[in-house]
Amino acid sequence: MSGDPLEGPKLKVERADAHISDVGDYIKQYFETCPYTTFTELDANGGRELLKLRLTNPPPGKIAVAVGDVVHNLRSALDQLACCLAIRNGFPDTSGTYFPFAASREIYESKSVQEKVKKLPQAAVQIIHELKPYQGGNDLLWSLHQLDIIDKHRALIPIATTHLGINAQLVAKPLGTFPHTFSIPKTLQPLDKDAVILIYPAGLQFDSSEIEFTVDMAFHNVGPIEGQPVLTVLHQFVAMTKSILGIFENRMLKQS
Repeated sequence: MSGDPLEGPKLKVERADAHISDVGDYIKQYFETCPYTTFTELDANGGRELLKLRLTNPPPGKIAVAVGDVVHNLRSALDQLACCLAIRNGFPDTSGTYFPFAASREIYESKSVQEKVKKLPQAAVQIIHELKPYQGGNDLLWSLHQLDIIDKHRALIPIATTHLGINAQLVAKPLGTFPHTFSIPKTLQPLDKDAVILIYPAGLQFDSSEIEFTVDMAFHNVGPIEGQPVLTVLHQFVAMTKSILGIFENRMLKQS
């Protein structure tokens, strides 16, 4: 072991980075299979036509498993940080010591949550207070904790293929003399059901191959990070965890 008191947490973060690479490879391989198709259908009154996107092959479970590995390593790094601070404060027995999280500020300030940091020096507890590790405080930090809980109890973190945007340059054949109206619905649409890409007058003809749409892997039904791209959020998690370790290292653990 090196003389760095944060060697363990830092190694956890390094491991998380390695798993992010795996997540990226799995997502790339998945989309290379073209797991979706486009089709058209008339709307209920028949006056408009809908161009839709349908998922034909759901994401493989190994993506969610790899995401869980990233999340758990980062969450563990924070618990190891808390234990390191307790040891440095003269408490070699770190049982009951954890990096604290709560569903609200009120719960965070409760005795049961603060018991988790009672062995830490007061300066460290104050820094944690400043980080606001509760829902409505630091939502990114809270989301990391929530995903770790989900991974432990549900086995697979909920993610979904999501329609994110559209780029189209269309040359349509005339349909009467009235203006043609194209409508693009909200672009963030999880593909657990058909997503509407484009709405246009029924009977209007154009080459749909000219339409480019964007899909990605995003978190699904996970509070503050709902609909956000998986890889983007994971990199944010890593940067945040490194920053937290850096704060404690510079303010409390820097060797003279």
